[in-house]
Amino acid sequence: VNEGNGNGFHVAISPGNYFWGSNSIVMNRAVMLILGYKSSTNLAFRNAALDQLHYVLGANAHQMSFVTGFGAVSPQQIHHRPSAADGIEAPIPGLLAGGPNEFLQDPVLQANFNNSTPAALTYIDDLGSFASNEIAVYWNAPLVFVAGYFAGNITPTGIDDKSGLTPKSIDLFQNYPNPFNGSTTIRFRVAKTQATKLQVFNFLGQLIVSKSFGKLSPGEYEWQWTGVDKTGIPLSSGVYHYRLITADEFQSKKMLYIK
Repeated sequence: VNEGNGNGFHVAISPGNYFWGSNSIVMNRAVMLILGYKSSTNLAFRNAALDQLHYVLGANAHQMSFVTGFGAVSPQQIHHRPSAADGIEAPIPGLLAGGPNEFLQDPVLQANFNNSTPAALTYIDDLGSFASNEIAVYWNAPLVFVAGYFAGNITPTGIDDKSGLTPKSIDLFQNYPNPFNGSTTIRFRVAKTQATKLQVFNFLGQLIVSKSFGKLSPGEYEWQWTGVDKTGIPLSSGVYHYRLITADEFQSKKMLYIK
């Protein structure tokens, strides 16, 4: 926690530790912080763990997501033979790049950086940079753990379904198609006249778009979402949550957007 607080990007890594696969260090420390939070309920641990996820998803010196296929800017020339050889321009999504490597352990890094380059900057999105742009299963594993934790219903910012606490006056159905590309339809039912709205969240629990229907009479309704935020900007592929809300209750479901 202290190491993260001493860094401008709140990442728990310091010069000397930006070696081959440095992003796996970041994610493994996030795992430790989550386990610390679960055993102590110290909110500082949970917040620090989330900061590590923020780092690999774009809150870093490169202003890019280190995860292929996620974010406005992400690795395109990942050192991954199947991605390079499949005839598709974009790499296979969901792969965590190794990250900055201050020890410059490949010719591409050596040609672009030197010993005076700040450690956090020693990364390049180049197919030949195996020491900074390679991927590995055991680097991805902690990313899956951390992303899954914050995408679930077990954190203070979770969007879990509490509709079972009171008699249901609404029903939210699975969107279709799901997964979807372009647009998807969300259907729901209301059993009494009430103000109703739908909201879409990303996997960090951040609100993406909100649609208010005003007071709806009992019946079935649907809403089409085209994978854009509230300003109309297209979003990246990934898992999203949608939530139906009334004054008394809400229900949530997940959907998968694939561009």
